[in-house]
Amino acid sequence: MAGTGRIVGGFRPFTELARRPTTVVYKAYDPAHERFVLLKVLRPEFAHDAALVARFEDEARLLARVVHPNVVPVYEAGQDGDTVYLATAFIEGTDAAALLAAHGPLLPELAAYVLREAACGLAAVHAEGILHRDLKPANILLAHDGRVHLADFGLASLHEAAPEDVRGTLAYLAPEQVLGHTPTPASDLFSLGATFAELLTGERPFGGASRGAALDAVLHHDPLPYLDATVPLPEAQRGLAARLLAKDPAERPTGAALADALDAAGGADAEALAAYLRDPDAYRRAHRRAHRRASRILPAAPTPAGPTPAPPGYIRPLPRRVLLGGALLLLLAAGLGYGGWMALGTNRTVESTRDGFAEPMAFTDWLARHALDSAAVAAPPAAAEETVAPLEETIRLGTLRVESRPPAQVSIGEEAQGMTPLAVPLAAGSHVVLLKHPDFPAYRAAVEVKAGQEEALSVSLWEQVAALQVEVSPWAVVLLDGVVQDTVPPQRRPLIVPPGQHLLTLRHPALGTVNHPIEVAAGEQRTLRFNLYELLGQ
Repeated sequence: MAGTGRIVGGFRPFTELARRPTTVVYKAYDPAHERFVLLKVLRPEFAHDAALVARFEDEARLLARVVHPNVVPVYEAGQDGDTVYLATAFIEGTDAAALLAAHGPLLPELAAYVLREAACGLAAVHAEGILHRDLKPANILLAHDGRVHLADFGLASLHEAAPEDVRGTLAYLAPEQVLGHTPTPASDLFSLGATFAELLTGERPFGGASRGAALDAVLHHDPLPYLDATVPLPEAQRGLAARLLAKDPAERPTGAALADALDAAGGADAEALAAYLRDPDAYRRAHRRAHRRASRILPAAPTPAGPTPAPPGYIRPLPRRVLLGGALLLLLAAGLGYGGWMALGTNRTVESTRDGFAEPMAFTDWLARHALDSAAVAAPPAAAEETVAPLEETIRLGTLRVESRPPAQVSIGEEAQGMTPLAVPLAAGSHVVLLKHPDFPAYRAAVEVKAGQEEALSVSLWEQVAALQVEVSPWAVVLLDGVVQDTVPPQRRPLIVPPGQHLLTLRHPALGTVNHPIEVAAGEQRTLRFNLYELLGQ
């Protein structure tokens, strides 16, 4: 279409930006308003696919309901001949995924700013009763002036719409979506948390070499330890990341609450992001210089009235003058054997790479800094009363390793621990372990943990229930004790039934209803076959 001169809905395409499985995206010109637009058109071979056309129209209809500075506005949608199209504002800039690929992870304050702006847009989307359902870096647009916009609502839906399928990108899906449950606004917040983690580290927190590995990571993996090791975060930001990535949707904040918390914390703004987008390397260098200057002019901490007792296990470093003198003596001794060292002199400058930033400094300053950095290694042990805690105050720890099939949420006592498999350090003694899975009855077990040892708890939740395969001809809605379970065929998963007596109901709108009492035992696997024509005399 580009370059042919054809106008679609009053818009003239001239640059193709992306060609996707069902759509083509152009940068186009709107002569009526003298502006550029983003023009998305349904590919000609799908123009008569009613489901795709409906999905395309839904995107336009839902997006048009949201008017907010952090959401890309829709200008027009319609059909021109056989071409179905959608025109939105064209954002001059890039998207977060392209920025990460070109320049690596963002500085924490910039990542927090992008998170805040995206949260504001998401709050507006949710306020209109809409779920985005595909939040990821590629769908967060960063304008040259530093403004942030949510884009690509092609998979969006209303809150109340029941999902016929799992929509979204696997590495950003919330655990409840992976398990096939109805998504909620909290599901979008989890996707936003996964995006925040990627902005900070440059890597997807729930990646995997295969689809199965990615699913397992979403359900079981806690990315926060890796996040902490890669990019140490202020406690407030770490707490927000932890809440966003909580496996339990009830523990995640709303978009509005997240935006308010980030507003209160302050930090970078649109001007800072714009400066970074203009020249990321220059921005990082300036940031490091500012950080160094700030660290050098910080006032010294007030001297306490008396000596501060050291915490147990702390090794008190030697005074700076002792360390510096010792280091000079060591170098002097080395110089006696190697004349080349003595040629350095005290006025020679060296290149320091502390904090990853090269900086020339006087050799004696470098030596003092090096001596201080090495203090914890060079210092001898302190007095015994400072380094050894009394025996009666020592907590005796063991480890509990918990595994389950399928994976389940683990709580020990009143405290949630995460998803299986996991290993938890615990005080020696008795503990009550609770395993919870939305499709299975809760499982409790008492375990005894011994100091210095590892105790293993391996549970098959399938062995606590019966698994029934139900085959129905021609088909029926299947109910268990009056609660709808599935429509068969096809049966998407086994029917999970607690041990005991139950009433199985098969309901067909034309043929009628069959009630079938059943009794099952824990661990039982059974296939039940029904022919409604025979049972109902049709």
